[in-house]
Order: sequence, then structure tokens, then C-alpha cells
Amino acid sequence: MLILKRCSSDLILSLSYLMTAFFLAGCGDEFKPDISDTPQPINIVPTTAAENPKTRVGLDPSIALGTDGFLRIAYYDLSNGDLKFARCTDADCSTPVITILDSTGDVGASASLRIALDGFARISYYDASNGNLKFARCTDADCTTPALTAVDTADNVGASTALAIGSDGFARISYYDAGKGTLKFALCADADCAAATLTVIGPETGIGGAQSAIVLGADGFARISHWNLTSLNLDYVRCTNAACSTRNNTTVDAAGTTTLGAGSSIRLGPDGFARISYFGEESVITENGVSSVKGQIKFAQCNSDDCTSPTLTIVDSSARYGQTTALEVAADGFARMAYYDQENAVLKFARCTDAACNTPLITTVDATMDSGDFPSLVLGADDFAKIAYFHHTNGDLKLAQCTNADCTANAITTLDR
Repeated sequence: MLILKRCSSDLILSLSYLMTAFFLAGCGDEFKPDISDTPQPINIVPTTAAENPKTRVGLDPSIALGTDGFLRIAYYDLSNGDLKFARCTDADCSTPVITILDSTGDVGASASLRIALDGFARISYYDASNGNLKFARCTDADCTTPALTAVDTADNVGASTALAIGSDGFARISYYDAGKGTLKFALCADADCAAATLTVIGPETGIGGAQSAIVLGADGFARISHWNLTSLNLDYVRCTNAACSTRNNTTVDAAGTTTLGAGSSIRLGPDGFARISYFGEESVITENGVSSVKGQIKFAQCNSDDCTSPTLTIVDSSARYGQTTALEVAADGFARMAYYDQENAVLKFARCTDAACNTPLITTVDATMDSGDFPSLVLGADDFAKIAYFHHTNGDLKLAQCTNADCTANAITTLDR
């Protein structure tokens, strides 16, 4: 059983069978999936007001730039079990328009947002009440009348969604099937994803697919990174057709003894090959012989289509329990990363200064206690980072807009509380 519990900046981790937590509730709250020898559904239960009186509105944010140059953010209101959407109406996002997109049951966890060819948002997300993968097609800028579709309803599916939009304007979604313990892929055949080809990807053996991330290659086919829960490694899938019914699977990083690949984020480099940021940890033996866990933010520079011989780099070895990462590749061809440093309870940003990210410049963006969970990153036209994230202490959705390349200067706004 995996038990994740946090009070202040402490995290207690107990493992007998490894699964993933898709959000961490507040001090005193626990995530306890029901795990036996076979894969079981992940039960995400909202914290009640009696258990925790604080509102928690800003989990799992996903950020994108609209065609007007202003930000769009989809996120999960845990307190009410709703999927929400914020449209910034100015560069500072001082007066966002906030809309509730779906409030039927407990919905909105693991939101993933992209802007489609019509300029309106598309969002994949998890319906915890029914155990379904859902999809929202916005039909106006504020998404006041979204078209909502249950894409996959088979035996608790849809956690850990990741969304991409194909050249046909239709969605591609990677997600976790908790009932079978596997990675799945949906190729949408229409704008609402009412018709979709669903493919079980794998891994070939064991359990995998948690915390997946997706990007489309120059061939239009998906590249997916995900956490293999059996081997505890970072795995990579290159689809060789649109439905991903044929594919090549690769273990990108197996150089840990505890876990690798959690919270991955994937983008393409200027060479067309994948770049992946992720969290890893490994058991280490201290000088007095006592075993401890060392957390790391890592980066993989793939040097081929199948990422069979990647260059692996430790970007930050102080970010113990980093959990989630967010990645973009700037115009200089080098990566930018946002991540939560659990050890210090702060939001951090790394600007890579070379292709392999051997010499990153690391900045603490928000040092407010317990800020930075679930970061989502996009680059503006000036290549400066914009980061949406969750402030755990207050339960708020926050936005950091960097005003220089290293994000040593930035403006921080609370968007929803």
C-alpha cells in the first residue's frame, strides 16, 4: 500500500505495492489506494469541510496560451469536486474570467488543456465518481457552454490524463487504466471525441501508465512518457501509427533503486527527438550505515526516435519528493523546467544552458511556504516562463509570470482561492 501523508514539509512514504498519488490533500489527509495483488481502482475522495475547512480550488492546473496571447488554465476544485477554467483577460491576469465546466459528481482531477485550431480550449480529465475518462470541448472563449463527453467508461479509467491535438484538430489522450493497471491511448475521431479508437499500450509486462505525458512527433504520431509501476522506471512509447496499435517501447531510465519517472513531462527538441523531465529517487547508504532516500529532478535528452540511448542528467539533487515536473523547450533549443521542491516546500524553475542540461540555472520562484505543487508551464512570445501551480497551505491556484529568462524577476498572482 502506498500512503502519502504530509504535515508542513514532512512526507511519510510507506510502500509494499507502488501506485501513484494524483494529488496530496492537506496536513492530516491521506491518500490510500486499495491495493491487493491485482490492480485495483484508484479511489479519489474529496476532503470534506469537517475534515479540512480550507478551500482547495487550485489542484492539477494545466496552462496554455490562447490565440489572443492571454493565458487559459484548467484546474480541479477539490473542495467542490468541479472542473474549472480560467481565461485571463489581460497580460497580468488580474481579472480572470472563471467558469465551472463540469460539476456532476467529483470531476476535474488530472486536467490537461490544449488550444485547438478553432482557438477554443480542449480539456481531458478524470471523473472520479464514475471512474471515467472525460473530455470537454469549449465552444466559446470562456467555455460557458462546453460539450462534455465520456470517452472511456471501462472499469475506472482516466486518471493521469495527458492531451495533444492532432493536425486534424482532434484530440489524442494518454491516460491510466486503474482497473487493468495499464497505459491507454484514445485517438478521437471527431471534435467532441464522441467516437474514439481506444488502445491498450502496456507496458508489455507488469503495471504502468501512471502520470503519463504526451507530445506528437513530426509524423503526427504520439510520443508518451510514463511511470512503470512494476519496474519503477521511466518508460517511453513511440507510436508508429495514429491509433498507437503498433509502437516501440523503451525504458529510458532504470538507474534507481526506489522509483524513477514519476511526474514526467515531455516535449520535442529541435532535432525532433523527445526531451523528458521527471522525478526520481533512490535509496542511499549514509556514512553511519543508515539507509535514506535521495530525491532528484532528472532530465532525459533522447538522441534517437525510440530514445534507446538517452543522455541522462540530474538537474537538481536537493528537490526531495519533487513529485511533478513541467517542461518546455525554448527558442534556443534548451529546456525550461518548473517543479516543486518538497524538501524546501518551494516552487523552482530551471533554465538549461546546454542541450543535456548539464549546467542549469536554478531559481526559487515562490518561497511562500508550501507553494509549487502540480506546476504547469508555458513559454510566452518572449520565451519567458508562465507557471500555474497549487499553493498547498492556502489551497489556492497561483500564477507566476517570469519577466526575465532565469525567472529571478517575476510577478505572482493568486487567481482563485
